[in-house]
Amino acid sequence: MEQDDINIRMDRQRDILAEEHRDPFVITFFTFANEDIYGFVAKGSTGFSKYGLDIIAAAVSTLTINAVNSINQFTDDSPEVDMGRNYMKCIIHEKVSRDSQILLRSLRLGMEDIQRSYGEQYLIIEEIRMEKS
Repeated sequence: MEQDDINIRMDRQRDILAEEHRDPFVITFFTFANEDIYGFVAKGSTGFSKYGLDIIAAAVSTLTINAVNSINQFTDDSPEVDMGRNYMKCIIHEKVSRDSQILLRSLRLGMEDIQRSYGEQYLIIEEIRMEKS
């Protein structure tokens, strides 16, 4: 696919998004003072929607589920995970391994890319910083 085709597709998605605005998705990352991420909470509607909004929902859902599955599959960490309708929480209470840190930073990078592509009115990224205990 040519870059011009991708840009046209992104412009069309933005136009559709502007027509049907809902409350944004919100993902909150929990970090320590040294900026290590130890968890997140993602909230927002991931139901079926018009073309454009559904792509954001699918991306947010895919990235969060993949991060949790990857932490469980590829690390020795045991996160507390809570999932519900339009909600996912993943918190690592013990020391966060280097591998989990990479996966959580990758999740954040993916969310930042979605936000950059579609706008903060559709995806809000928050951070709550805690001191290590």
